[in-house]
Amino acid sequence: AHSNRTGLLRFRPSRDAPWGGVCSSGFDDTAALAVCHSLGFTDITAAMAISDFGAPSGFPYLSGVTCGVNDTTLDQCDYR
Repeated sequence: AHSNRTGLLRFRPSRDAPWGGVCSSGFDDTAALAVCHSLGFTDITAAMAISDFGAPSGFPYLSGVTCGVNDTTLDQCDYR
C-alpha cells in the first residue's frame, strides 16, 4: 500500500521545452487528485494541494487550474 507520498509538480510540454510548473492560483485538492490520476496513481482517493515546495521555478505552463468533482484526470479540468 502507498501512503504519504508527496511531490512537486513540474513538467515540460515537449522534450525541447524548459521545465515549468503549475501556478498555485486556483489549484486545490480536487486538481491535485486529478493530476495524481493522470500520472497513473489511480488507486489514490484523496490528495492535498500544498505549497510546501514554494512557487514553481520556470514558466508556469498551467494557470487557473480548476477541476470539478467529476473531473478525474487533468485533461478534464479547465486551465489556461
